[in-house]
Amino acid sequence: MLLIGATGKIGRHLVPTLASAGITPTILARDVDRAFEALGPTAHYVPGDLSDPESLAAAFAGQDVVYLAVGQTDNQVALEKNAIDAAVAAGVQRIVKISALGAQIGVDGPNPFIRWHAEIERYLADAPIASTILRPNLFDDNLLGSAAPIAQGQIFSTTGDSGIAWIYPADIAEAAAVALLDDSHAGKVYEISGPESLTYAELADRFTAVLGRTVQWIGIDDASFRGALESAGLPEWVITAYVELNSSIRTSDIAGNVPGDVPTLLGRPATSIDTWIQENRSAFGA
Repeated sequence: MLLIGATGKIGRHLVPTLASAGITPTILARDVDRAFEALGPTAHYVPGDLSDPESLAAAFAGQDVVYLAVGQTDNQVALEKNAIDAAVAAGVQRIVKISALGAQIGVDGPNPFIRWHAEIERYLADAPIASTILRPNLFDDNLLGSAAPIAQGQIFSTTGDSGIAWIYPADIAEAAAVALLDDSHAGKVYEISGPESLTYAELADRFTAVLGRTVQWIGIDDASFRGALESAGLPEWVITAYVELNSSIRTSDIAGNVPGDVPTLLGRPATSIDTWIQENRSAFGA
């Protein structure tokens, strides 16, 4: 079993989940030492860079299933296509791909993340290899990016009254482990969402209840959001992608999918946002 993206938000939960099942996966890493430092001795490590297809053959050789989760980047489509090509060339039997909720809309979707994942899904579907697709909703962990204002009692968004069924990355990892370890999931697509859809106003109320102090939601417009991202010095592709992402949430019910397929895969409801806030309360100054 080869893991691509094992040091990411999902992967850091996936490796110990597999270890608890007695599985020692192989991890593809551009920097093997750094990956080992992050994940420890519960895996084998092989060097490889998805931007360099010639570096991948040895890592993919002899693997039966590949976990594919490339972090958000403006060349994500090319990197994942390289991984798919390498898997096919090596005779890998199946790929478990982390996609994005809404990818079913297609390459004309309302934000870059949907469009990119839709293109990759289509490429994977056309490849001579079995696949399992997991389409997660927005990660709870993304809210750590708002830790500073939440600690000051405020949370900002451009999403208006639209809800988001936030999902704990540990739940995605557990779902990925189920898919990786059971070939009966080949050919299936699963939507991975949290147990309830919350507007940002409702989310602020949850922070208030768990942290024991008032957190207020403040709605802002796209221009203000873009200005804040520009002030933070983020690359233009990141700014445009996140402005479009939040706009698409505001104008559709794309992120409000409840409950998704978590209960089917895990035999339990997805973890609540309240539990996640409690586990991360120190990040929010509590």
